[in-house]
Amino acid sequence: MNRASNPLQIELGPSRLLGGYLVAAYAAALGIVVSRGLPGIAIGMAVMILLISGWRDFAKSSRSVAKQRIRRLVLFAQDDWLMVNGAGMTIRGRPLDAPLVHPWAVAFTLADKDGRKTPVLVLPDMTGPQNFHALRLWLRQNSQAVINGSPA
Repeated sequence: MNRASNPLQIELGPSRLLGGYLVAAYAAALGIVVSRGLPGIAIGMAVMILLISGWRDFAKSSRSVAKQRIRRLVLFAQDDWLMVNGAGMTIRGRPLDAPLVHPWAVAFTLADKDGRKTPVLVLPDMTGPQNFHALRLWLRQNSQAVINGSPA
């Protein structure tokens, strides 16, 4: 059986890793600002900007996560890929470039027929380890053929 002709369907859940990564990034930025030896007023302003930015990022993501979060991916070897979000909306698109396939993350951008781009980030805790491995393997085997428009 030719695996390339079978679509890959992956159910996705929320990610706890993403929140941890954001906290680590903001903590590192705060550490860098404080360690630079800047005048007190500059440090205070930079810390305030980072705290406000972090608060807005977390508030924005928690409000929109239920409707915007991608719930399911369906990847076809020779056709448009599908995404279903929390509101039940189905988005069809084709990958713009080769995906980033890494042991800790998978990222790609889909463009729909109207030219709107939808970035997709999948972390290992969003799906089971077997599904994440299957996604990485499928993308490595099929993505270049899909982008070039040739059968896999």
